[in-house]
Amino acid sequence: MKTGKAFSSGFTLIEVLIGCALYLVLFTLIYQTFTSSQKVVTSVDQTLKEREVIFNFFLHFHSDVSCILPDIKSFRGKADYLQMLVDRPGRSYPVKVIYAFLPGTHGWEIWEGQNTLIFNQEFAFPVLEKLEDGSFSYFDGSAWHEEWDKEQLPAAILLKLTVDGTDFTLPVKLYHEKS
Repeated sequence: MKTGKAFSSGFTLIEVLIGCALYLVLFTLIYQTFTSSQKVVTSVDQTLKEREVIFNFFLHFHSDVSCILPDIKSFRGKADYLQMLVDRPGRSYPVKVIYAFLPGTHGWEIWEGQNTLIFNQEFAFPVLEKLEDGSFSYFDGSAWHEEWDKEQLPAAILLKLTVDGTDFTLPVKLYHEKS
């Protein structure tokens, strides 16, 4: 006669419940890690796209300033406004280009205006939005100025932007004959 209990080869209900609880805890931790990493990747991707827009604008602005015509009569420079006559590559006629900082719905915006003098067509459009601050400065060879009212073109133009607490600056040297 047997005096002990017979053991079965399966799991008890307590063991199954503890296993399920451990599985749920591990699944929750893995899911939270995954969603957190997705948020970080999305945030970094958004920041990179915004920086790419700024970089592309800097390339465009640099190209315009590098192609400036030495016509002081068409040049106007203030901290929030820049007007210049540009000889863009591939065009047989000059274009009057205006950059201006204007208030927008989400902070400051920088607008580009163009006037094709031959065809008398004018248009303007926002090129950067959601700026916290921005300005132009003009270099005379020894000091930077917020406004340009001299009888010659500046030696360089500095574009400053603040986006999401980060400052971006682009100095562009003008290559022109001094008149």
